[in-house]
Amino acid sequence: ILITGGAGSLGKTLAFEFLAQGHNIHLVDIDRQTLLKVKQEMQEKFPAQTIEADPVDFNSETEFSLFLKNLSANGKKSYTGLIHCAGFLEVGLFQESTEEGLEKTFRINVLSPIRLIKLFISELAQEKPLGILNVVSSTGRCGNPLLTNYGAANAALWTFSESLGRELAGTSISVTTFVA
Repeated sequence: ILITGGAGSLGKTLAFEFLAQGHNIHLVDIDRQTLLKVKQEMQEKFPAQTIEADPVDFNSETEFSLFLKNLSANGKKSYTGLIHCAGFLEVGLFQESTEEGLEKTFRINVLSPIRLIKLFISELAQEKPLGILNVVSSTGRCGNPLLTNYGAANAALWTFSESLGRELAGTSISVTTFVA
């Protein structure tokens, strides 16, 4: 199971739960230092399972593309799950937001998970059933002042997840949206 935002509180909690059930885990997070500490903690508690950790900045096209290329090259592994917990939040008035902040919000919260999902569906799922879980914020439906860009990005991923789930109905791939 690959978990983005794997060093964050939700990603880490989910990883521990899946390890306790006997699954192997592949953690991805921008915070290299915390990620390696989390991996070490997991390895101490679950020495029999495989735990991988990759520090990746989803806002860096170079880093993210290399990560996807490496995943594809090592696609002989059979993943059974993809959990997207990574996210970026910029607080402020919409009219004061920058192009860079808007692009970063959508790159991390929408485009990177969609590209990762496409890779999983086309190359990595193989013949095992695949579960995809996208964690989104409720601001994607109800909106909040000062979180306009973040809410719009979460709405996009939320709608994408629901649409893809319907598109893949009847296949071995399930798509779930978890609202946090």
